[in-house]
Amino acid sequence: MDVEKKRTRATSLFLISTMCLAIFAGTVTVTDSADAATGHLWNLTSHFNDYVYYPGIWEDRVVWYDSRGPRSDIYCWDQGTESQLTSSSYYDYYPRIYGDLVTYQRNSDIFVYNMSSGTNEQITSGSPSFYSPDIWEDRIVYRTYVYVSGVGYNYTIRLYDLSTDTETTLSYGTSYKNNPRIYEDIVVWRDYRDGNYEIYMYNIATSTETRVTTQSSTQTDPDVHGNYIVWRDFRYGSNYEIFGYRISTGTEFRITSNSVSEYDPCIHGDYVAWRQYQSGGRYDIYYYKLSTGAIDRITNTPFYKYDLDIWEDRLVWRQYEGSSIYNIYMYMLDADLDGVGDANDAFPTDASETLDTDGDFIGNNKDTDDDADGVTDIHDAFPLDRTEDRDIDGDGAGDNADTDDDNDGVPDTTDAFPYNPVEFRDSDGDGIGDTMDTDADGDGVNDYLDMMNQLNLIRSDLVGLDLDLDNLDTDLAALGTTIRNRFDGIVADLSDLDASLTTTLGTLETNLLGELGRVNASLASDIDGLLTSIGTDLDDLNASLSGELADAAALIGDDLA
Repeated sequence: MDVEKKRTRATSLFLISTMCLAIFAGTVTVTDSADAATGHLWNLTSHFNDYVYYPGIWEDRVVWYDSRGPRSDIYCWDQGTESQLTSSSYYDYYPRIYGDLVTYQRNSDIFVYNMSSGTNEQITSGSPSFYSPDIWEDRIVYRTYVYVSGVGYNYTIRLYDLSTDTETTLSYGTSYKNNPRIYEDIVVWRDYRDGNYEIYMYNIATSTETRVTTQSSTQTDPDVHGNYIVWRDFRYGSNYEIFGYRISTGTEFRITSNSVSEYDPCIHGDYVAWRQYQSGGRYDIYYYKLSTGAIDRITNTPFYKYDLDIWEDRLVWRQYEGSSIYNIYMYMLDADLDGVGDANDAFPTDASETLDTDGDFIGNNKDTDDDADGVTDIHDAFPLDRTEDRDIDGDGAGDNADTDDDNDGVPDTTDAFPYNPVEFRDSDGDGIGDTMDTDADGDGVNDYLDMMNQLNLIRSDLVGLDLDLDNLDTDLAALGTTIRNRFDGIVADLSDLDASLTTTLGTLETNLLGELGRVNASLASDIDGLLTSIGTDLDDLNASLSGELADAAALIGDDLA
């Protein structure tokens, strides 16, 4: 199966989508801890009173399985729009998403749905049974088990490569294995081969398996991203805590230390999240930043929360709200509430800034040269690309990358005037293009006179024709060549003359229109001024006459009295 990799969308579109979503989101500020999280909360399924399960997230898409119909089907929420991805007479479970690809379990087989093409393909069939898929790029991992007579159950972790349509067994044995997760070349799962659940890792690139934990207690529910693996751990014997592992150094580190248990650890980028048991049997969501070691609480609500997943600064979970009502929620960390999540905000505590393209610690809104190329943004055709600042022909391609800067059809490498669309040749090398040059060949004779001279030479050739009948063919061929050469010169001169006249006339027309425009504007201004002056004079005259008439009426009144 040929599957196109759909890993990223345009960063600018993603930032715009988060800002648009934030407009319609509820803003949540947790205030019961000193360092409380701030961000936006969405209820993605509030218009249904049905059972929803196991949400997964990738960028601004969330998938889950939903039992609103007679069976469970896979649904997707994408920037406020919900769509149903599968509909069959079977049960569809446990979706996981990467870009446009959604893998899921249908009964006991693994399928993959491509949201870009709308195609749905089964990648496993028959015995054994296949469960719990996860996906990264074009690789899907899942677990299987099969009963072997005389041996018992055999459990395996398998990898399916969509680009090659091949399946590979990564781990095999009679010990129970489940919860596989994948990131690039690393696959992790929990394994019971050592008499208790431990975390194991497989490196696809080197084909090596590594035991990550070596405890006598239970380690379970692993997740992996970047250089880190996280899981929940019962090594202290009183409750489950969250631990991490640096793959590059092979070292463990403890993330939580509480008197209550934590569940569903998940990781993406700089963030680790989990749900924590609270008094009264409810759960709340917490997160940890790998870069700072800070732990913050996200929710403080009296509801049960399950099936947590994370993508950068966004978290999704399933929440029970009573009366058999379950909903899917999404939360985005946004400390300054500017609509851009903290993971993509260069200034997470400054609502007036989100981007710093050149990394100079001045936000793009304040920075006068966003790409630090030495050209101010107002004069830069590409203010966010330090390799470009000009686009002479306005074709959207910067001049450094554009192979024909003036868009005249002549490549810059052979164009004597790469920034002038009306010139591309300078036959005499005098710095004046042939189109505008009145002596393109630099022989000191005007191109028009050159043309007339060529015609005169042809006339002389014909007048002086002396044909030798014995060599008629040769003489005619020579004459034809001579005349053809003369005419080629005439055609070139005419072409240059035509181009020169066209350019000159065009320039004259432009100048004339400009001058007419300026004259028209000046006349209009003069007329407006004259009319205004006349109006003012009339107003003054009217006022004067009114005054004089009033004075006359007063005098007449006095005389009559």
